[in-house]
Amino acid sequence: MPHLKVMERAYLAGLIDGEGCIKLYPYIKPPCQITIANNHQGVLLWVKDKLQCGNVYTHKIPIERNHNTQYQWRVASREQIKKILNSVEPYLIIKKGQAAKMIEYIRLNPYRG
Repeated sequence: MPHLKVMERAYLAGLIDGEGCIKLYPYIKPPCQITIANNHQGVLLWVKDKLQCGNVYTHKIPIERNHNTQYQWRVASREQIKKILNSVEPYLIIKKGQAAKMIEYIRLNPYRG
């Protein structure tokens, strides 16, 4: 993961807090994921570009005319997740506890292939 400026780490933390999900499902594969959903694809492409990991998917195509397409950035690499969460953890507010649990899970359960 490239070095992020303080402002970029804080912005990313805000995206995770507000639009993101820190997913831990120990009994499915992959058990660890971070996702950010948004209907502005450019925001998620910025995340992918800055972090140099994850992928952007079209998550929901609108059925109604007044709805927008939803996009999702997703990363499932434990090593990348650990780096991302360690980088943004000081700036998280809402999901600080979830981030701590995920970091601890990764520490205790390293990927074994």
